Amino acid sequence: MTKLIDIHLHLQDKAFSDDVDVVIERALKNGVKRFVCNGTREKDWLKVQKLAEQYPFIVPCYGIHPWYVKKLSENWLEKLEELLIENKNACIGEIGLDKCIKDKNETAQKDVFRKQLDLAKRLKRPVMIHCVQAWGWLMDILRNESPLPMLLHSYSGSAEMIKPLLDMGAYFSFSGYALNKNNKKMQESLKKAPLDRLFIETDSPSMLHSKRNEPANLLLILQGVAELRGETEEELALAIWENSERFLNV
Repeated sequence: MTKLIDIHLHLQDKAFSDDVDVVIERALKNGVKRFVCNGTREKDWLKVQKLAEQYPFIVPCYGIHPWYVKKLSENWLEKLEELLIENKNACIGEIGLDKCIKDKNETAQKDVFRKQLDLAKRLKRPVMIHCVQAWGWLMDILRNESPLPMLLHSYSGSAEMIKPLLDMGAYFSFSGYALNKNNKKMQESLKKAPLDRLFIETDSPSMLHSKRNEPANLLLILQGVAELRGETEEELALAIWENSERFLNV
């Protein structure tokens, strides 16, 4: 069976608290052999760490999501660095910028984001970036940074932005949301993303409105993305797996 990697999901989420083992087993049966589990705030980092210790095919990520920049302890950055040093294969994420938040607090978002980018460069770790309606803002920040390996999760920027972002070290991930027939802009970007910088994700348990999303759904996303890009499922899955080994350095 084709080996798949779900490059962005949240297995520590309370939606999976009762049956995470069953959820993982179901995904394994559908070909998902690696899971990149993103923390979003201090209180869920330990949950991510425990999952990664229990399942060696889970890649842990630790970071402060822009939704939670106002709920930080005084020494949050020190705790994050200690955790990353303890977990040599861990990434930094989910971090980023979001202008859809009711109380955006852009100053705090920018400060927390840049501190985590600096930490990523210092520790030589890839970063998982969340960006919602903040692409100009993101570009302004990244232009002043040296290139670094970064994943733009559930990419919603324009196709025209792909080239400059590639030069900054970006990889692009697309969720099942991109396969919605009304998402023409996202589909255009999906077609333009180079195969050697492409990923797919479920972002589970998010992204489905009618029911809980699961990593087992990644196989359906692979099928839809392959059809949209005019590639075989096997060709796409192999390229994505090779991308993951290069990006995650595993």
